[in-house]
Formats: sequence, structure tokens, C-alpha cells
Amino acid sequence: MILVDSNLLVAALVAQHPHHAESSAVLLAADPAATLLATHSLAEAFAVLTRRNLPFRLAGAQAWMQLELFAARFLVVSLTAAQTLDAIRRFSRLGNGPRLYDYLIGATAEAHGADTIVTWNTRDFDGLFPGLRIVTPAGWLAPLPQTPPPMPR
Repeated sequence: MILVDSNLLVAALVAQHPHHAESSAVLLAADPAATLLATHSLAEAFAVLTRRNLPFRLAGAQAWMQLELFAARFLVVSLTAAQTLDAIRRFSRLGNGPRLYDYLIGATAEAHGADTIVTWNTRDFDGLFPGLRIVTPAGWLAPLPQTPPPMPR
């Protein structure tokens, strides 16, 4: 089971994003019954897509309409209040600052049985979750069986 990070959602929705093709490929290849989206990731993707002064800025309703398609396709999961407080407590022993948001995503993955997080920002998760595989889209796509080219006639 995988959890898809917010940066894949953003890249898949923005055609001019440099990671658009690979991000889209992951989301198309992912098994809907074995792919998790953290509610935190949806919120983070919404914030990025609607941020001012970006070349690909979307209106709020448009951004949500696009993200809602992912929410309908994959399993949307979250931490309970108690799990969130516990995750913050655990993170306070490891670090501080904005990596907390990545920690919450990792804690969500663990709480819901994911073994892999697919993200463009693998370094953000360094050292936080030794029990999870943290891979880029290329790293996740590489082991997938490829459709062989058609045989020449």
C-alpha cells in the first residue's frame, strides 16, 4: 500500500510543472484500493494550487474540483485527534519546524498500513520513518511491469 504525497497531486494537475508526466503516470498506475491520500496532503495541495503569484494558480473552486477527483479515486485517510497529538509529541523529540507536516503525513501512512510514501521530496522524510520506504515517482514506477512493445510483423 502506498501513500501519495501532496507534491505529486500538484504536479499531476499542472501541465507545465516539470514533474507533470511522472506524477500523472504514478496516479494512473496506482491501484485505487491500495493508494492512500492523507487529508493533510489534500489541504497542502489546495494551498499550493491557490497560492498567489504562481504561474499555475487556480481559483479555489477549480482547485478543489480537481483535487476532489483524486479524493473520489483513492482512499482518503486521516489521523484522529489523539493520533495527531501523539505524532506531534513524538516529533518534538526528533526535530522542530516545518518538517512536522511531513511527519504528520508519515504518521498517517503508518496508521493506515502503508509501507511506501511516494514523493518528490524524499529528503523531507529522511530519518523520520525507518519502517517506511520513501521513494520518488521514478523509484516507484521502475519496478512496475512494463507493457512490452508490439511484435513486428
